[in-house]
Parts: sequence; structure tokens; C-alpha cells
Amino acid sequence: MPVEGGGLECVSATQVRIALNTSFDTPIPARLSEFSIDLYNKDTSPFTPFANLTIPGQKINGNTKVMVPWQLVTIENESELVRWFDQMFDSENADLSVAGRPTVHLGELTSNPSFAKTISLPGLRRLSGLGITDLKIMFPPDKNGNNMKGTLNIPNAGKLMLNLGNITFDLFSGTVKLGKITTYEVVLNHGNNSLNFDGNLDLPNLTRNFGSVLASEKEALNRGQVDINVTATTVTVHGQRIPYIEKVLSRKPLTTSISVISLVSDVLGGFLGASGTSIVNVVGDVVGNNTFLQHVINNYNHTLSSKKSSESTSFAKRAPNPKDALMWNMLKLGLRMKLNQATS
Repeated sequence: MPVEGGGLECVSATQVRIALNTSFDTPIPARLSEFSIDLYNKDTSPFTPFANLTIPGQKINGNTKVMVPWQLVTIENESELVRWFDQMFDSENADLSVAGRPTVHLGELTSNPSFAKTISLPGLRRLSGLGITDLKIMFPPDKNGNNMKGTLNIPNAGKLMLNLGNITFDLFSGTVKLGKITTYEVVLNHGNNSLNFDGNLDLPNLTRNFGSVLASEKEALNRGQVDINVTATTVTVHGQRIPYIEKVLSRKPLTTSISVISLVSDVLGGFLGASGTSIVNVVGDVVGNNTFLQHVINNYNHTLSSKKSSESTSFAKRAPNPKDALMWNMLKLGLRMKLNQATS
């Protein structure tokens, strides 16, 4: 029973929809009545299935393709399903054990053989290739309070299509939490999947801990990148939490890398209202003291001064604006990276 395709769709905390494309190979023609198969982990004792599928009745002759149509399945043992999906998530190839007792018709003869078989199917390889392919910082935030949006690539190396609902990820640099993003209606077909996200960049926390972020990013910065650790925190379908997916993903921190130049471009573009391309050129052309970057700084100073002069003056001490602090930190980061490249 090789698995050649199919899918798994999260429906609720207790149910999934499953479909499988497989095949049976028989030496002589036969007819199968409808029968059920148990899905389980072979190394669990005693025998503990986590789901049960119905195989429709059909004729088979030699190597015959068998389509198991989409069907709603009640999870019989959540911990065993989590164990299987955990293996599926990590591995290049994952095992799935199946057992059943079909009714086989050979002319007028009927037989009820039992079988137990472990099949191998391609795993998800820890979503190798995960990456933020587009990132935009928005100031002011949108109507939902999000100040960040973009596109996330999530690869699926397996043969099963996965419909996982909405997934919220926490973003970290080292131990510093940068914010969170949410991807909606996550459907992972085989290969690369481009998914939109929105979320929030935690400006106060980032500006307070910018030194720690730079320290944790030392190795990544040497190659001109920033590493962002991504950990799923919640998975929901129609507002209902999906614990059997959450329990796996929450234990699997993943890492994606972003070019420093692109990151500086995205952040400064959010502040200055400039296009990403123009800011990339600004940062990329830093070669000395008299640069396009200086023009950006001068422009920002002028804008900031005009803003302050238009406000009523007060002797009261005001808290520093985290957006202003982040602006300067990102300018320094871009300048530092370019100067490092120039002297290396």
C-alpha cells in the first residue's frame, strides 16, 4: 500500500478529514468489499490506533490504484496522532502502520485475511526552506492594529496536502521576542507555498534590547543576514484550537534568515514612506561620510524638527519614542554592515 498522494485537513480538536491515494498488488483478479483499516504507530504497545479509515469496495487486478476519498475521521488517540505527526514533521521519510481485515471475493469463494503493514512516505523535513520572502513595516498600523505584513514561504516536501487552518508564530532574535505574525488558511501542497501574513513588531521591546539582538546575531551579521527564530504558538480552525498540531509545532523552533540590507530597507521604508528599492539604494550606496544615507538622516531630522516645532512646548520630560529609537538603530545597523563589507 504505497502512499502516492492524499491529504490531511484539520476540522476540529477531535476530528480530521483524510484522503489517500494508494494501490494494491494482487497476483489474480479479485473483488474487495468495503472494509476499514486502522492507522497506528508500530512501536506502541499495546496496539493503539489513532484513526480508522474506510476503504471502498472495488475490483482489483494486478497493480491497481485505490482512491480512498475524503472522509471525516474521529481521532481515537490524540497522543498517538501527535507521535506520528511529530515523526512526519522531522523526518525525510516517516512510517505509517496500517492494519485491516478485508473481505476478498474470488469468484464464489470468500476469504477474510488479516494484514498489518508499515509503509513509508516522504516527511516534511522540518519545513526546510522556510523563509520570509517579503516584509513590510507599516506606520501607522492598519485598522486591525498590525504594523507588519508580508509573505512567508512554507515548503512541503511530503506527498500529503496539509490544511492546517490559521497559524500564529512568535518571532525571536536569540531570546528577545520581536513580535508575532499570523498566516491564514494555511494549505500546504507539495512543494513551495507562498502565504500572506500580518502581525506586530514589538517596537518597545526591540529598542530596549537592541544590544542583545546584535550580540545574538553576530554570526549571522558576518554573512550579511539576520536570523529570525520562528515558533508556532496557536493553530485554529474557525476559532477552535487544534491541539494535535499545536503540540508538535510549538516544540519545533525554526529559523529563517533575512538580508540585513532588505531588513533595513523594509523598516526605513515604513518610517519614511519610501519604496523598498529606493531605501536599498540608499543603504547600498554608503561608502563614506558624504552619502545618500546622510541625506536620509537629514531628511528625517528635518521632518522630526518640523513635527516638534508644531507641537505645544512643555518642560515636562517625555518618554523616548520607540519608533525614533528603532529608526536610528536600523540606520546604524545598515551603516555598520556596509562599512564592514567595505573594509573586509
